[in-house]
Amino acid sequence: MLPLPAGREASESVAAPRYERHHPERTLLYQLVEEHYPVLKAHLAAQGSTLPGYVERELDRAMSMWKGNGVNSSDARNDRSSS
Repeated sequence: MLPLPAGREASESVAAPRYERHHPERTLLYQLVEEHYPVLKAHLAAQGSTLPGYVERELDRAMSMWKGNGVNSSDARNDRSSS
């Protein structure tokens, strides 16, 4: 048996769960943000207005992560601590 940090033991024959990628692009939230967020930003810009900075950063970061543009969760944590 192998020791586990929580004090339990695992059998060597029990394999670790296999990683399965989540598919945020299949969610309603993703589809709504992808379709309407750029339109909202353009509409606000035409009026000389913007969303609060933290809202734009979070939505831009989410879209980057969803599209696999190399943004990771440690980048998000670092940005939050500096704002």
